[in-house]
Amino acid sequence: MSSRILLDSLFLETIRASAIARFCLVLAAAGLIAVTASKPMLAQSLSGDTITVDPSSKNTGTLTNALLFGGPVTIQLPGRGIGGAPLPAHTTAAVTGIASNRSSSGANLLGLDFYTSILGVPDVRMSITSAGHVGIGTQTPSRAVEIDSAGDVELGLKSENGTLWTIQSSAVTTTGPNASLSGTFQIIDRNQNLSRLQIDQTGKVSVNVLQINGGSDVAEPFPILQGHVMKGSVVVIDETHPGQLKLSNRRYDTRVAGIVSGAGGVKPGLSLQQQGMNGGQDIALSGRVYALADATNGPIRPGDLLTTSGTAGYCMKATNVTKSHGAILGKAMSALERGQGLVLVLVSLQ
Repeated sequence: MSSRILLDSLFLETIRASAIARFCLVLAAAGLIAVTASKPMLAQSLSGDTITVDPSSKNTGTLTNALLFGGPVTIQLPGRGIGGAPLPAHTTAAVTGIASNRSSSGANLLGLDFYTSILGVPDVRMSITSAGHVGIGTQTPSRAVEIDSAGDVELGLKSENGTLWTIQSSAVTTTGPNASLSGTFQIIDRNQNLSRLQIDQTGKVSVNVLQINGGSDVAEPFPILQGHVMKGSVVVIDETHPGQLKLSNRRYDTRVAGIVSGAGGVKPGLSLQQQGMNGGQDIALSGRVYALADATNGPIRPGDLLTTSGTAGYCMKATNVTKSHGAILGKAMSALERGQGLVLVLVSLQ
């Protein structure tokens, strides 16, 4: 059944000579517009080619003096009455429309409220505020888009192949099997009905498998005595400044701490940082990272143990077993036959 627009015949008389009136009469002949001699359900005025809804600004956020779709609606109530007879049908006024509160009080002033109904009772389903915020389930959204609900709030994203993912803000649940999900944000695979990611109210993230594609080492930022140093530099603990590091500058230094991450285009895969402890450069503590190396103590080949050298910020091949104890930086994964250059290192302090 197609919706029909209700227009007053007096309204058409005032614009009889206009193209809009002629167009309306054509639509009326097609049965798409109902022209009545009574006051229309939609208060309207014409200025040029513009039709104004509620020109007197009488709407208070309801479907009175609003833009309505369709006429009265007859609804068959569910259930049975006495003796099993069907309940009588219920006829209501038009219950689908758009309102705009033009008064000085109430919700969503000067915005738009979209109404639909269940069993003939109109209710606001979506609102757009005068600031452009969109609310579903709320007339007072505080963000660009806000969805409110008494229970779980779930937003679905379905592709044309039928794959359905949803993001959900779980309702507060204090008892039962879902109590642990109280206030949790989830990403759910609805094809499998499995939660793939959860963030609880404390900020803890839970996921079955996490694959990081951005880098290859685990790093932590540390302030360095010399300020910003070259990526790939070998650093040691600064004994005069607790919690800080400095460039290595002596052979077999047991204070060795790691390698400044980022050399050779290999970025950190995971950076660990305590809130409130900002600043410094990422130091690779584990994983693969390129390091500045010096082959003057002997050619470096894959599998060789590496330690600090006498050249500031450079590592070298460890050849003295006794001195190497506690001073090993990791194992070489690439070679350097002579001079200085970058060597890929599997960081493993020992």
